[in-house]
Amino acid sequence: MEHTMKFMEQRKKIIILSVMLVTDQFIKCIMNTFFRDFDYSFHDLIGLRVYLNQDELSIFNRELGLQVSMNVLVFINIAAFVIFEYAIWLLKKDGSYNKVIKIGFLLLEGGMVCSLIDKIFWKGSLDYMIVFHSIVDLKDIYLFAGAALCIIGLVPVAASQKKRSSHKEGEKIWRNIKK
Repeated sequence: MEHTMKFMEQRKKIIILSVMLVTDQFIKCIMNTFFRDFDYSFHDLIGLRVYLNQDELSIFNRELGLQVSMNVLVFINIAAFVIFEYAIWLLKKDGSYNKVIKIGFLLLEGGMVCSLIDKIFWKGSLDYMIVFHSIVDLKDIYLFAGAALCIIGLVPVAASQKKRSSHKEGEKIWRNIKK
């Protein structure tokens, strides 16, 4: 029964990730086909502008100016996905994997898969939404929302860990006093 539940959960995750990927890529195809020359924004705060980003594909290139190659970025993407899967396993093993973290990790993984597809098929990222002076796509929203939810979900886990740790320290002190 437990094996069936795990299989159903994995199947559900694959379906959700597939829907996220198809939605992201479908919007990009529509934007690239019909709105390639469209450029409208309200003071660069919100708007639409189609832009094939091939230079600043990651935090390594955009913020740090490292000029990391596409192949290295693909490797980092795959490695990050594996690390996230391991983090999920650790949280489940510890009993700390709550619904908020689950949704956060799902959004992060969806963003990572979309990013990988972008790098392979678009040779970059087709961004199309202007949000607060940045041009982003749905994948970026997946990643941002996922990171925010993971942080929100991990706060009670960290507090619980600290409480358990404090309780254990208190027990140690009490045992030493009794001696």
